[in-house]
Amino acid sequence: MEKNKTIKECMEKAYPKMGPAEKRVARTILTNYPVSGLGTISSISTAANVSDPTVLRLINKLGFEKYADYQKALKSELDQRIRGPLNSFPENGKNSSDAKTYLDEFHSDMVKMIEQTFSRIPPAEFEKVLNLLMDSKRNVYLLGGEFSDSVARYLYYLLRKMRSKVEMIQGQVPSRIDHLLDFKKKDVLVVFDVRRYQPDIVEFATQAARRGTEVILFTDEWNSPASRIATCVLVSSVNSISRWDSLVGMMAIVEALMSSYADRQWGKIKLRLQKLEQIREDVKTSQYPD
Repeated sequence: MEKNKTIKECMEKAYPKMGPAEKRVARTILTNYPVSGLGTISSISTAANVSDPTVLRLINKLGFEKYADYQKALKSELDQRIRGPLNSFPENGKNSSDAKTYLDEFHSDMVKMIEQTFSRIPPAEFEKVLNLLMDSKRNVYLLGGEFSDSVARYLYYLLRKMRSKVEMIQGQVPSRIDHLLDFKKKDVLVVFDVRRYQPDIVEFATQAARRGTEVILFTDEWNSPASRIATCVLVSSVNSISRWDSLVGMMAIVEALMSSYADRQWGKIKLRLQKLEQIREDVKTSQYPD
């Protein structure tokens, strides 16, 4: 299995080269990943309507000698999905008093995280997300989790500068539900959800998808359950030497998307910004008349 890749990512990468029977196994596992992979070989082969050896053949192609090795790796991924600051590191971690050493190590770790993040982005997926966000006929809604809300807001502020019909979903769960009433087919919901995934975020995205809304998911390498219903999924690395998960990779993807958006539609965006500056000037003038 490729280093720094989840089983899901490796399976998706290998999918185009699989035979028909192996593809049925892969689809069965990916449909409810990772829980679906914790069953017995027979349960998977029965669900995929293939033989047990077919399941084993696919597992071997992913780099696992035995089915037990595959399940051990899968359980390790599950453990990573629920980790928080209280169980991510030993009580007495590295605490270098040398600021330069610490900064050098941290800098190196951040660079590595961004490199891993961009290696996970399929260009076709990036292009699809960009086209959805640039489609001015679509309403775009954004929703973030407890920590990822800050990245969702940043994307919201940039989008509002470049296009209309953009709304940030805020407030408690009951007030969010009101937005579902207005969702139309082909609208876009951008969701941010990282490990220790929030059931309320996943359920909201699921309800939006049922209404025909295109769901763009920003998540981590262990994949939010919302990935099962998402139109597009952009994965970023969050695991760092910090006791806190890092959103640097996720922010980098947002920066890349918004930079490309501005480059491709600068003519329209420039006119919009010029109008905005004129409105700012008018408001300032009206507040301080001669």
